[in-house]
Amino acid sequence: METVEGYALIHQSALNLPVKYRSRLATREKWRLRNYVKHPVDPNWETGRYCACHRKFRNAKTRKVGQVILDVVRNENKVYVVRSMFEIWKLSRCPRGKGTDLHFKTFYFARRPVRIDMKPSPNGTKLSEQRMLRLNCEIRRRYSVCEAGEKPGCIANEDWGLMCQEAKRQRKCPTCRTGREAV
Repeated sequence: METVEGYALIHQSALNLPVKYRSRLATREKWRLRNYVKHPVDPNWETGRYCACHRKFRNAKTRKVGQVILDVVRNENKVYVVRSMFEIWKLSRCPRGKGTDLHFKTFYFARRPVRIDMKPSPNGTKLSEQRMLRLNCEIRRRYSVCEAGEKPGCIANEDWGLMCQEAKRQRKCPTCRTGREAV
């Protein structure tokens, strides 16, 4: 298996929502959902774009096609788990003038989550080759593969719709508003 350069980035989930919003959600495991109030856009599984958060990480000169991003959240037990994983397919200038957007065609979404021990870092954590190889193999075995725009099976339809609606409302970028980007 080829060497994969991977980075873990910590994100918020619906567990970070105030109770009044969290209690309305149908998906049992809230860590699977984005915090649609304060962190509604990234990772944007519905458009295959990572374009709003971790700006310094996205804009780093070392960002390149083929790098793998692990979307990490805390679950109900306060343990860091990999919620999703994607490989950068292309880089583009953000139409909003906010630097670089990372695009992906497919993503892996947790069925049985993989635990990851790490310390929070605003610029992401670069994973060693050995650690990334182990995580990559485990994730490919235990996660569902989804096309950009495809709803993971473990997310309730109404919650997916809510997340997509809020992300669309928050994005100011005309190319993001159209939903799935043509590849």
